[in-house]
Amino acid sequence: MFPTTVTCRKCPACRRGDLAHCENIKSVGTINCWDGGFAEYIIMPEIHLFHLPDNIDDRNAATIEPLTVSYAGITKRKITPETIVAVIGTGPIAIGIVALAKTMGAGRIIAVGRTDSKLQRCLDAGATDIVNNTRVDAGEEVYRITNGHGADFVLETSGATPTVQQAIDMAAEYGTLSMVGFYETEINGLIFNRMVTKRLNIIGVMGEFGLVPKIIDYMEKTGLNLESMITREIPFSEAPDYFLHHREMHKQDIKVLVKIS
Repeated sequence: MFPTTVTCRKCPACRRGDLAHCENIKSVGTINCWDGGFAEYIIMPEIHLFHLPDNIDDRNAATIEPLTVSYAGITKRKITPETIVAVIGTGPIAIGIVALAKTMGAGRIIAVGRTDSKLQRCLDAGATDIVNNTRVDAGEEVYRITNGHGADFVLETSGATPTVQQAIDMAAEYGTLSMVGFYETEINGLIFNRMVTKRLNIIGVMGEFGLVPKIIDYMEKTGLNLESMITREIPFSEAPDYFLHHREMHKQDIKVLVKIS
């Protein structure tokens, strides 16, 4: 098992342990590309390789990468049985947050999204409530089902600009907003006064280096299995055609597993 990023371990940032700001960082198949993302074999530095225990099979291991981002988000606030968690989005990172919130003992977990089938996957992962934000005002609905309290911890994973205001609206007084999504456009028209009067704590989140071995250990000890987020499995030969139709297929798919061999 290896992470999707490779650091040089030589630059000043790496030497001081700040791997996220490596000056020569590469990502497998994407930014400043490290080659081999869709190949039968890939060469990786030994320091980036991690052993998988026997109770984590290849399908479950495929969920580790998004789960590292989920973990980075959910650990930004202490979770107790009294904590009401709301997760906006229904992708792999959101489902990972739902599952982690459950194993960490959150008293209530509300999943907010646009697609009923994906919201059902959130229920399967441990959500106690679901809200389809195409049918109701998500902020008002979260307040309604929590008897006017709101969500203590809101995690925005969708990267959709309208949901940022929803996150602020559904947050409880002194709540925490964990912003896990990336936004392709500027976010205009936010009602910041609600953030101020609620005294919210807003935190930006990215996947953090060093979490792969921690997630492997967590899955081994807790038995956490998130294979349910894999909604489609295709052979490598079909991957190019799938990419051509990705936008259409993405409406129903959550995580697609490509079998190299």
